[in-house]
Amino acid sequence: MAYKGIDKIIEKLATDISFTWLEKAYGLADRIVEMRGEKPYIFPGVYENNFEAISMMPSDLKSFCFFLKGMEAKFDDFEQGQLALVRWPVSCIFYIDISQAGGYYKETRSNITDDIFNFFNTTHSGAIITPLKFIEDDITKVYDGFTLDELDNKWKIFPKWCCRMDFEVAYRYPCHA
Repeated sequence: MAYKGIDKIIEKLATDISFTWLEKAYGLADRIVEMRGEKPYIFPGVYENNFEAISMMPSDLKSFCFFLKGMEAKFDDFEQGQLALVRWPVSCIFYIDISQAGGYYKETRSNITDDIFNFFNTTHSGAIITPLKFIEDDITKVYDGFTLDELDNKWKIFPKWCCRMDFEVAYRYPCHA
């Protein structure tokens, strides 16, 4: 049950994110599938207070972020007496209304990007965080794996901006006897 460790780490990451321009940092999102007509609609959803899932698709919210966990962890070989090293692929998606964050578009976007990189390069969450890829502007790549058909203005989202930080979380998984 290595997933319990990653869930706690993601929860800690979400709690530790505090940017002046970020309205809400959510934890782990589920991939929710709803039937709309005869087509499946797939969206990231988070649960607050154990009620219905809140969609994390682009919306009128000022700014938010949420985490997605990859499907499978990798376990490194270890020698006797060592704890197993677990590696999970994780993504954090940020969606921001730049006009509400203040300043000029390019300058504000650059400052936000600096904040994100600084956070993921310096965070101490009980795990090793290794940034792998940063995707911005192309909403189809940021929200890869989700249904974008129903989004308004999906190609030109100005003054809205989104980005995705893909990273690896590595931690020692304790063995319980």
